[in-house]
Amino acid sequence: MDLQRVEWFELIKVALPVLLTLGIGIFTNWKLERTKTTLNKDLENHKQLLAIITEKSKLDNQKMMHDFNLYRTKKHEIYPEMYKLLIAGHYDIARLLDDWSMPDFSHHSKEMLNSYLISRGLSEEEAQALLINRGVVNDPFELKFRIKMLDWNDTFHRFKYANEYYLRSQLYFSEEALRLVKSYLDISSAIIKDLVPYIHARSYQLDMEAYKELFSLNLEGNVAKIKEGINDLREQLKKELSIAEYEPEG
Repeated sequence: MDLQRVEWFELIKVALPVLLTLGIGIFTNWKLERTKTTLNKDLENHKQLLAIITEKSKLDNQKMMHDFNLYRTKKHEIYPEMYKLLIAGHYDIARLLDDWSMPDFSHHSKEMLNSYLISRGLSEEEAQALLINRGVVNDPFELKFRIKMLDWNDTFHRFKYANEYYLRSQLYFSEEALRLVKSYLDISSAIIKDLVPYIHARSYQLDMEAYKELFSLNLEGNVAKIKEGINDLREQLKKELSIAEYEPEG
């Protein structure tokens, strides 16, 4: 009996380390497999997340390029149109100041005056409305004033439209372009206001220097400013249209 116990004891002594080693090995393998499964699952999740992020980044880039192309396209429409409106107004101001080549109306019949007014761009109705006033017909100075004020009215409305276009289109202007356009419009507005007493004095051949002092006219200074301003604006718009300056927010 004692011999059997000894044999079992010896057997257990030999088997126990083997069993422990085997158990540890099985547990370790199970743990490794479980860890491997978890890592593979995490890796797959990361791959899916990376794919989502990559696709989102791709879509964001596509949207950015689409927005950029729309922005650039709109800018290429607005900048030339804004410049066209301002340069037209610029030449209108120059004509109001310098183009006083009119005939001696004292030798014109009413029919001749009507033809002349139409040649100046008035419609038949506008010419007749002006000539129906005998005081105008009989006073060449008054007629000259009325004709120039018709031109002034056209210029006023041209700049009014240009200002409205500028206000509608501000979103697409750079800060520097905005500054230059606004400065030009502000100075032009002051010129147009000063042109009314200027035209009156010039039409009636009054003392221009006295009128300048009376109305605090600064036509020469402001005209010099818009000449410089239109050149600065042209160069700025040309520079911006020749480069890409898209800067996404954030």
